[in-house]
Amino acid sequence: KLKEMAAEPRTLIFYEAPHRVAQTFKYMASMGDEVGDRGVLVARELTKRYEELHRGTVKSTAAWFAETANIRGEFTIVLGPKEAVVLDEEDQLEQALVRVRELIDGEGMSMSSAVKQSAKEVGVVKSKLYKLALDDGGADGG
Repeated sequence: KLKEMAAEPRTLIFYEAPHRVAQTFKYMASMGDEVGDRGVLVARELTKRYEELHRGTVKSTAAWFAETANIRGEFTIVLGPKEAVVLDEEDQLEQALVRVRELIDGEGMSMSSAVKQSAKEVGVVKSKLYKLALDDGGADGG
């Protein structure tokens, strides 16, 4: 089935069990650059308290799972379209920080509210963005 899915040029959404997810990514990464370089979002425990998101390419996500011990939870996998542009986590955080500044300066939001909204819009971890915003100078925008 994965070979058929890999040929599909559109975005694909599928679910994977925790005991198979690392092997699934290892297999997809071994299918060559056409699949390995596609962007992917992996959501663990989607809509639950301990929700986690990981973004990258299929290859980088396979490596991430190979280094991750004790994989648990339900996984939702969003495999991006062929030739999709993928931002790494650092770029996503920078994009989210720009949005935080816009919300604080343009809409008068508190830093906490701006970080919460921006993290949700861009899809980054709120605590990482909040720390970055504090390091950037807090609510004064720098």
